[in-house]
Amino acid sequence: MRLLKIATVVSGFLFLPRLLFADANYDSQLDQLKQKTEDQETLIQQQQKTIEYLMNRMTDIEQKLDQQVPSPLPAAQTAQPNQRLNLTTGEYSSLPGNESPKSVLENPWWKNIVLSGYGAAGFLWTGGRSVRQHGGFLNYEASINVDAKVWEDVHYFHEISTVPIGDMGTRSVGTNQVYVQFQDVMKTLFNEEGTGIGAKIGRMDIPFGEEYLTQHVIDNPLISFSAAWPWFWDEGLEIYNSQNKIKWIAAVMDGDTDRSFDSTNDKAVILKLYGNPTEKLYLSGSFMRNGKTSESAMLLGYSYLMPVGSEGFSSLGTSPSSEVSPYLYEADAQYQFGEDRYLKGQIGYVWLNDKNEEFDRDIYYFQLEPKWNLGPRFDNKWAIVGRFSGVGTFNDHKGYLFSGPIDTGGDFGFDTSELYRYALGLNFYPNPHTLIKMEYSVDDFHLIDHSPKGEAGTKGRNLVGIITAVKF
Repeated sequence: MRLLKIATVVSGFLFLPRLLFADANYDSQLDQLKQKTEDQETLIQQQQKTIEYLMNRMTDIEQKLDQQVPSPLPAAQTAQPNQRLNLTTGEYSSLPGNESPKSVLENPWWKNIVLSGYGAAGFLWTGGRSVRQHGGFLNYEASINVDAKVWEDVHYFHEISTVPIGDMGTRSVGTNQVYVQFQDVMKTLFNEEGTGIGAKIGRMDIPFGEEYLTQHVIDNPLISFSAAWPWFWDEGLEIYNSQNKIKWIAAVMDGDTDRSFDSTNDKAVILKLYGNPTEKLYLSGSFMRNGKTSESAMLLGYSYLMPVGSEGFSSLGTSPSSEVSPYLYEADAQYQFGEDRYLKGQIGYVWLNDKNEEFDRDIYYFQLEPKWNLGPRFDNKWAIVGRFSGVGTFNDHKGYLFSGPIDTGGDFGFDTSELYRYALGLNFYPNPHTLIKMEYSVDDFHLIDHSPKGEAGTKGRNLVGIITAVKF
């Protein structure tokens, strides 16, 4: 305002000579100039009022935003090796008007339930001696997951399987994992927070090794699995701590293939230690004592652990024992070079303890898997992945049963000394929830000496396929 007044005075002095010597027409022009000056002064006052109003509104909005605390990202979406972080839920829950009430009872029921799932379909051809020797289209795997929040740290998880892995012809709907989870046991039972100890009870993935974490079609970068592929579900109790630098899982399970039933009172015991000693290096070690069983819950080489010859052909005879006591050990390592670029390795050992030492088996397995994202030149959407794996007794005089969900290696019964699988694949991610994967792989079976099956039958076991997998 002061500047305007000064400008007015200066203008007056500039025009003063002309005003003194001009005629009445100049008086009229001076009046018009004064009017314009007053109009400009009024306009500036209005603009100042508008600016003050907007500044006050911005201050109010900032104070409201400071009072709001965004909902944390759910634990199921924390970043894991080789997984892309999904911020969808975290962003939505932090928007004004979408805050969850403090109590589960105050929520509408649909806010306490999270639905997710995955499915896959494609085309497979498996060579002249395997299960899809003429090639064909198929639904590869499909599942719907229901995660219901029962209380602040108590969840009920139900995995509904409509197309099981390896059983593409199955038409019945079944369940995989079904369990109750206490995310913080001490808080739930004693109202003490910060211990990080959780628990699951029900039917769960057996927490042994690492392959159970990538067994589903959306998580596995290849169509096939490793030659050993140690994994499966079982009923039991699992306790874990995922907050310490060295994390651990301990579980007691039935150890029997029969669902919700154990043929003996000897339970399986599992212990797993894992963690990141450095930012890029991940290590884990697992031990499992399965207990006495006629057929274990754990799969190895797509076969239950059982006495030699109890199911399938065996040129070395059949064990007189009705039960075995398997012991399993596994070590895993993964080094992360960058996003979706890693090298991981696995080595494992199984001692199949039979009452008759002649039918004891020492089984070894391994795998090496590199994956390399092709980078910005391909929009970070393409990756190459390979896997070299093997499982067997590696003994020309003692064999065991090894197969797979795609192949029919079970044709050789317990005469297989070792199985090697060579796989090469190409991944394409058109979006974060879709994976298109292509693979060419070869199964190389070796039989024990003097097996009547003959080595010629081990050839021609290849896989060529393309699968589209999606998740929601």
